[in-house]
Amino acid sequence: MGTTCSVRIAQLPRIVPLPAPFYQVAAVCYRRKGSQVEFLLVNTSSGRWTFPKGHVDPGMSESAAAAQEAREEAGAVGRIHDTHFQSYLHTSRDNEYPIFAFLLKVEQRQEPLERFRKPSWFSPAEAKQRLSRMRHSKYAAELHRVIDSAVGLLNDDSR
Repeated sequence: MGTTCSVRIAQLPRIVPLPAPFYQVAAVCYRRKGSQVEFLLVNTSSGRWTFPKGHVDPGMSESAAAAQEAREEAGAVGRIHDTHFQSYLHTSRDNEYPIFAFLLKVEQRQEPLERFRKPSWFSPAEAKQRLSRMRHSKYAAELHRVIDSAVGLLNDDSR
């Protein structure tokens, strides 16, 4: 006869499956101040700094969705690239999923629709510091890689 095992429900790991394929898009908003690049970050409701990001609505391209998030969360309007230049992992409510990042050159700022976001400009080093706060080092490293990749691309040409 086999042995039995008693496990209480509270002991089981909480796993919430995401619909497949689940991902989001982000706008990595930037501007040039002289020869320097600055990045526009926004606050989350928990106080962390991040890139404007969100879901892709049906019938919308990924780049258009990223541009929409930039407008809604940061009040940023500009030229967005058609293809993502980088991806990074994000975690939310015990789920890990990819974010596809699109460069957006900010040409105009408006009042963001989501006023609590408090968009602010940062140098690459400052952006990395802000993105690291209140984050596990694994996810902070992902965001640092995005900043480094963007700086490398932007220094290679005049996007």
